[in-house]
Amino acid sequence: MQRLRALCEMVSAGKTLADIGTDHAFLPIELVREGKTPSALALDIGEGPLLAAKEHIMEAGLQDRIKTRLSDGFQALLSGEAETAVISGMGGALIIRILSAKDPRTLGIEELVLGPQSEEKEVRRFLQENGYRMTDERYVEEDGKFYVLIKAENGEEPALSEAEERFGRVALQKKDPLCRRWLEKRKRVLNEILDSLPPNEKGRKRREEVLKELDLCIEAENRFKE
Repeated sequence: MQRLRALCEMVSAGKTLADIGTDHAFLPIELVREGKTPSALALDIGEGPLLAAKEHIMEAGLQDRIKTRLSDGFQALLSGEAETAVISGMGGALIIRILSAKDPRTLGIEELVLGPQSEEKEVRRFLQENGYRMTDERYVEEDGKFYVLIKAENGEEPALSEAEERFGRVALQKKDPLCRRWLEKRKRVLNEILDSLPPNEKGRKRREEVLKELDLCIEAENRFKE
């Protein structure tokens, strides 16, 4: 529920919503129910999740304000139907594929709220290279795991440093306390990996990779001391 709550908080008030990969439609239901979003489209590539979404929407009595639609990413979304798009709960590579297949800005989407479950660095790089500006980032801890949420809109983004690409420029700038906790946890994991590496060529190469990431963690941590 922590991720759901954080996603709701990152969506700008008053904007119509397209929830890509809606699954059970919990996000649009919550946003419309609390009055933050006037109406929403719940889109999913799977018929099973859409049926579940329809049931939950009807149980909430919001079928006149939340519509479901079978769609691979943005393919079934029409121009002007939504101003905010949320893509969460999937890997970063899939998020990049969805954004690459159909540019949501051509449909009138003004902001993206992304929740990659992996490959956050690649998502940030894609946004920076494709004319998006990251306006907010938030780390969320749920069930002992850390997740990253990224908000972006059309605009120029100065080149990201390696540490900013890996951990998030906005998160570091605003000194997100959960980002710092994640860095501390990641450093412990990396040090454990170093201690377990075998003294052979494969271990040497892996050691170089781990030390590089450890340096990035330390560089990012130093931002919290500025």
